[in-house]
Amino acid sequence: MHYVAHLPYRRITDKTNLVSVLQEGCGTCSSKHLALAALARETGHAEVQLVFWVFRMNAQNLPPTASILAKYNLDYLPEVHVCLDIKGILHDVTWKGRTLPAPEQDFMFARSADIKQIYHLKKLLHHRCMDAFVAEHPGLPYHSINCFRSAKNV
Repeated sequence: MHYVAHLPYRRITDKTNLVSVLQEGCGTCSSKHLALAALARETGHAEVQLVFWVFRMNAQNLPPTASILAKYNLDYLPEVHVCLDIKGILHDVTWKGRTLPAPEQDFMFARSADIKQIYHLKKLLHHRCMDAFVAEHPGLPYHSINCFRSAKNV
Protein backbone atom coordinates (compact mmCIF):
# COMPACT_ATOMS: atom_id res chain seq x y z
CA MET A 1 0.00 0.00 0.00
CA HIS A 2 2.87 2.36 0.78
CA TYR A 3 4.28 2.01 -2.76
CA VAL A 4 0.93 2.72 -4.42
CA ALA A 5 0.34 5.77 -2.19
CA HIS A 6 3.59 7.27 -3.50
CA LEU A 7 2.50 6.97 -7.14
CA PRO A 8 1.31 10.31 -8.59
CA TYR A 9 -2.39 11.07 -8.98
CA ARG A 10 -3.18 10.77 -12.69
CA ARG A 11 -5.67 8.83 -14.79
CA ILE A 12 -4.40 5.59 -16.30
CA THR A 13 -4.91 4.97 -20.02
CA ASP A 14 -6.61 1.56 -19.68
CA LYS A 15 -9.04 1.22 -16.77
CA THR A 16 -9.68 -2.43 -17.65
CA ASN A 17 -6.05 -3.40 -17.06
CA LEU A 18 -5.38 -3.36 -13.32
CA VAL A 19 -1.64 -3.69 -13.92
CA SER A 20 -1.75 -0.26 -15.61
CA VAL A 21 -1.33 1.39 -12.20
CA LEU A 22 2.09 -0.25 -11.88
CA GLN A 23 3.03 -0.08 -15.57
CA GLU A 24 2.20 3.62 -15.89
CA GLY A 25 3.31 4.51 -12.38
CA CYS A 26 0.18 6.49 -11.52
CA GLY A 27 -3.49 6.16 -10.66
CA THR A 28 -6.63 7.75 -9.29
CA CYS A 29 -8.53 6.79 -6.18
CA SER A 30 -10.50 4.25 -8.21
CA SER A 31 -7.65 2.61 -10.11
CA LYS A 32 -5.20 2.48 -7.17
CA HIS A 33 -7.71 1.00 -4.73
CA LEU A 34 -9.20 -1.35 -7.32
CA ALA A 35 -5.76 -2.78 -8.10
CA LEU A 36 -5.04 -3.31 -4.40
CA ALA A 37 -8.48 -4.84 -3.74
CA ALA A 38 -8.08 -7.23 -6.68
CA LEU A 39 -4.63 -8.27 -5.44
CA ALA A 40 -6.01 -8.80 -1.93
CA ARG A 41 -8.86 -10.89 -3.29
CA GLU A 42 -6.49 -13.02 -5.40
CA THR A 43 -4.30 -13.69 -2.37
CA GLY A 44 -7.19 -14.68 -0.12
CA HIS A 45 -7.68 -11.47 1.86
CA ALA A 46 -11.47 -11.19 1.80
CA GLU A 47 -11.33 -8.64 4.64
CA VAL A 48 -10.18 -5.99 2.13
CA GLN A 49 -13.23 -4.29 0.66
CA LEU A 50 -13.70 -1.37 -1.74
CA VAL A 51 -15.80 1.49 -0.36
CA PHE A 52 -17.34 4.61 -1.88
CA TRP A 53 -16.71 7.46 0.56
CA VAL A 54 -18.90 10.46 -0.26
CA PHE A 55 -17.75 13.76 1.20
CA ARG A 56 -18.16 17.52 0.92
CA MET A 57 -15.30 18.62 -1.33
CA ASN A 58 -14.29 22.16 -0.39
CA ALA A 59 -11.40 24.61 -0.61
CA GLN A 60 -9.91 23.35 2.66
CA ASN A 61 -9.75 19.64 1.86
CA LEU A 62 -9.03 20.05 -1.89
CA PRO A 63 -7.58 23.52 -2.60
CA PRO A 64 -7.84 23.22 -6.43
CA THR A 65 -11.62 23.48 -6.03
CA ALA A 66 -11.48 26.98 -4.49
CA SER A 67 -11.93 28.83 -7.79
CA ILE A 68 -15.01 26.92 -8.99
CA LEU A 69 -16.61 27.12 -5.55
CA ALA A 70 -16.00 30.87 -5.36
CA LYS A 71 -17.26 31.40 -8.92
CA TYR A 72 -20.63 29.83 -8.08
CA ASN A 73 -20.72 30.94 -4.43
CA LEU A 74 -20.73 27.37 -3.09
CA ASP A 75 -19.36 26.02 0.18
CA TYR A 76 -18.77 22.54 -1.24
CA LEU A 77 -19.53 20.03 -3.96
CA PRO A 78 -20.37 16.38 -3.25
CA GLU A 79 -17.54 14.08 -4.27
CA VAL A 80 -17.45 10.29 -4.54
CA HIS A 81 -14.10 8.88 -3.45
CA VAL A 82 -12.94 5.26 -3.47
CA CYS A 83 -10.90 3.79 -0.64
CA LEU A 84 -10.35 0.47 1.12
CA ASP A 85 -12.06 -0.86 4.21
CA ILE A 86 -9.84 -3.35 6.01
CA LYS A 87 -11.53 -4.85 9.05
CA GLY A 88 -13.62 -1.72 9.59
CA ILE A 89 -10.77 0.78 9.18
CA LEU A 90 -10.72 3.03 6.10
CA HIS A 91 -7.43 3.26 4.20
CA ASP A 92 -6.70 5.73 1.42
CA VAL A 93 -3.65 5.44 -0.85
CA THR A 94 -4.70 8.09 -3.36
CA TRP A 95 -2.12 10.66 -2.28
CA LYS A 96 1.22 10.38 -0.52
CA GLY A 97 1.06 11.50 3.10
CA ARG A 98 -2.73 11.83 3.36
CA THR A 99 -5.22 9.55 4.98
CA LEU A 100 -8.76 10.31 3.85
CA PRO A 101 -9.50 13.13 1.43
CA ALA A 102 -11.49 15.13 3.95
CA PRO A 103 -11.90 15.51 7.69
CA GLU A 104 -14.66 13.59 9.39
CA GLN A 105 -16.96 16.64 9.54
CA ASP A 106 -17.03 16.69 5.71
CA PHE A 107 -18.11 13.04 5.49
CA MET A 108 -21.59 12.49 4.02
CA PHE A 109 -21.95 8.68 3.72
CA ALA A 110 -20.16 5.48 2.73
CA ARG A 111 -21.30 2.54 0.65
CA SER A 112 -19.60 -0.72 -0.25
CA ALA A 113 -18.39 -0.99 -3.83
CA ASP A 114 -18.50 -3.93 -6.21
CA ILE A 115 -15.01 -4.67 -7.49
CA LYS A 116 -16.33 -5.76 -10.91
CA GLN A 117 -18.40 -2.63 -11.52
CA ILE A 118 -16.40 0.04 -9.70
CA TYR A 119 -16.19 2.57 -12.54
CA HIS A 120 -19.82 2.20 -13.58
CA LEU A 121 -21.11 2.39 -10.00
CA LYS A 122 -18.90 5.35 -9.10
CA LYS A 123 -20.15 7.28 -12.13
CA LEU A 124 -23.77 6.42 -11.29
CA LEU A 125 -23.37 7.41 -7.63
CA HIS A 126 -21.60 10.63 -8.61
CA HIS A 127 -24.42 11.58 -11.00
CA ARG A 128 -27.05 10.86 -8.35
CA CYS A 129 -25.21 12.99 -5.77
CA MET A 130 -24.73 15.83 -8.26
CA ASP A 131 -28.34 15.65 -9.49
CA ALA A 132 -29.57 16.02 -5.90
CA PHE A 133 -27.09 18.85 -5.27
CA VAL A 134 -28.09 20.74 -8.43
CA ALA A 135 -31.77 20.32 -7.50
CA GLU A 136 -30.97 22.12 -4.23
CA HIS A 137 -29.05 24.85 -6.11
CA PRO A 138 -31.21 26.00 -9.06
CA GLY A 139 -29.25 27.55 -11.90
CA LEU A 140 -26.02 25.73 -11.07
CA PRO A 141 -24.33 24.78 -14.38
CA TYR A 142 -23.86 21.03 -13.96
CA HIS A 143 -21.86 20.67 -17.18
CA SER A 144 -19.40 23.47 -16.31
CA ILE A 145 -18.69 21.99 -12.91
CA ASN A 146 -18.08 18.51 -14.31
CA CYS A 147 -15.76 19.92 -16.99
CA PHE A 148 -13.83 21.77 -14.28
CA ARG A 149 -13.55 18.60 -12.16
CA SER A 150 -12.25 16.60 -15.12
CA ALA A 151 -9.74 19.26 -16.15
CA LYS A 152 -8.41 19.64 -12.60
CA ASN A 153 -8.38 15.87 -11.94
CA VAL A 154 -10.26 16.32 -8.68
